[in-house]
Amino acid sequence: MSYPWHQPQLDQLAQDTRVQSVLVTSAPGQGVAGFAEALTRVWMCESGTECGQCRGCRFLAQDAHPDVFTRIPEGASHTHQIDAIRALVQASASTTHQGGGRVIRIFEAERMNISSANALLKLLEEPPAGTRFILTTERPGRLPPTVLSRVRKVVLPSLGDVAGWLASTFPNQDTSAARGVSAAPDTLRQLMADPEALSQRDEWRQGLIAAHAGQRKAGALIAAAQRLNTLVWFDDWYVLALESIKAEVVRGQTPYLAALCTFVERLERERKPALQQVTVDTGLVVQALGDLWVRAGRLST
Repeated sequence: MSYPWHQPQLDQLAQDTRVQSVLVTSAPGQGVAGFAEALTRVWMCESGTECGQCRGCRFLAQDAHPDVFTRIPEGASHTHQIDAIRALVQASASTTHQGGGRVIRIFEAERMNISSANALLKLLEEPPAGTRFILTTERPGRLPPTVLSRVRKVVLPSLGDVAGWLASTFPNQDTSAARGVSAAPDTLRQLMADPEALSQRDEWRQGLIAAHAGQRKAGALIAAAQRLNTLVWFDDWYVLALESIKAEVVRGQTPYLAALCTFVERLERERKPALQQVTVDTGLVVQALGDLWVRAGRLST
């Protein structure tokens, strides 16, 4: 889904018919895929308004538009293979099924290798008439400069906009849930609207504090984590660890500080698959991180 703070950029792209290629980017978890879906609906709608009634909108509602081509990273290497990009080149040369425009979408575009990027570059340099491109990435620095030079960059609003939206949506509640830097906004909205979920999150945080103080074993954290969205429990742990590091820095280079830094490095590695929407084995990850967390806590005194 797209979010309210995306609308100005969607409106601008809908009105500017000169735009053929865009690169949608943001901080992790801020809705690049949802924005790409919304822009596709705008571009493929016969009236350009996401009317929901025309043939283009009806096809998209069924996820079956014959003139929308989507590529996501594939295989064990989780990359865009050259053959997949070549298939897009072939598709772009054919006549559209509906006699209108065509949209080619490449999610996680930074996953292209040099050969794939070069094949795409030829399309971006000489796009077929009526064909538009949407690339998404949360790591634009990994894209070749040649590709970056051929697209309009659309940078989605940051967490501050999300926090403001939550505050206006839930004016009578504490919206500190928005501090989760990688949980998607709709996840945070659902969390705020569900008292039971808020209670479960508080239980998780209290469990982390207790485990760090040596009052709970690492394995006891698993059940609480399994009741939460993966990115939410990762974020809470990350924030708590950073707060501990910040408090410890004033004491200088201590064994406790070193252990905390080791923990954060491991947490960041374990969180990467979740940021890429890859399923995480919560039990195994929480147990491994929990062991490090408990051991670090023993050095805090």
